[in-house]
Amino acid sequence: MIFYIFIIIVSLLLFNIAQINYKKNIFFILPYTAFILLLSILGGVRDDTVGIDMLVYGVISFENAKYSDTLLGLLKYVPGEWGFHTLMWLCAKISNDIHFMLFVEEFIKIILVSSTALHFKNKFNPTMFMFAYLTFFYFIGYSSMRQMLAISIFIYGLRFYFNNEHKKYIFTCLLAMTFHTSAIFALLIYVIRFIHGKSFKSTIIIHLAIVLFVYLFSFTIMEYILSGNFGLYSEKADLYMEKEGVETAKTNILLAIMFFIISLFYKFWKKDKPDYIIFSVLLVYNLFFLLMSTRFEVAFRISWYQIPFILILYFTYVRFYKNGGRSIMNFLFILLFSLHFIISSIHGLDGTIPYTSKILGINV
Repeated sequence: MIFYIFIIIVSLLLFNIAQINYKKNIFFILPYTAFILLLSILGGVRDDTVGIDMLVYGVISFENAKYSDTLLGLLKYVPGEWGFHTLMWLCAKISNDIHFMLFVEEFIKIILVSSTALHFKNKFNPTMFMFAYLTFFYFIGYSSMRQMLAISIFIYGLRFYFNNEHKKYIFTCLLAMTFHTSAIFALLIYVIRFIHGKSFKSTIIIHLAIVLFVYLFSFTIMEYILSGNFGLYSEKADLYMEKEGVETAKTNILLAIMFFIISLFYKFWKKDKPDYIIFSVLLVYNLFFLLMSTRFEVAFRISWYQIPFILILYFTYVRFYKNGGRSIMNFLFILLFSLHFIISSIHGLDGTIPYTSKILGINV
């Protein structure tokens, strides 16, 4: 854990220097390049045993791609998520070394996320956004490779959402789904905006009713999927049903973060403003999935798709506080996400602790 904290601090220092000197040629390019390469190389040279899901979604997928002569032949063999397997195939054709693929995967993710943070530089401090990403998503991505690629594409697509370029946003969500089908929940963020009542109150009631229905019938729904009506998804659902859920402590910390954000936004938003409505609705779903994560581990992963959207709005409006208030809000945010990272690390951070690399000769 200490090693990861060191990497986070160094990465944020490099990124902060870069964003301060944004568009100032060499003073931006050098620290930004160092930031990208540090995180890409660190993920690229890790052993193929780092991460719970690494064997199946990393090693086996890469081996399948390596021994497939044609891309079409590989895509006929694999059951969906063709974007991810296409990336595996392309990397395998360039190099048979799995570490090259791991490097490319990390490079793509950090470029997409950091460029999105810089895109919103005029709205909030991009370093804070990168802090949230590094403490919440980055190291888990050593295990959940496919989903983190999908989430990175989704995060990049948020620039289109907030620029009202909705066709481009939908396209990025569909592209993300080719890496991990859970990205359908990113697409649902767009759909949710059309499910509303005549007022803020009626809209919240509608979505609370949806949440209550899903909660009451969650086991029935999962059992229906397990019955075989959804083919491949039945097999995946069976795996999820065997999970015991996410640690309560982790869930409670995230709940605290979300309630904290709710209290913050009541000061600045008019209840009938569209962005406030969609923000509040996403909080409802995020809290719901966090609560459900005590029953199904997969619910915690679904909650990841609301978090980047919520963070962008949070950072956008925290600036309205005066210097003292803004500092307090940022401190509380850093504290809560740091606690989340520490507790996740205590529980192994999805099997990514310890970090081992035969190439670097380290085991920490």
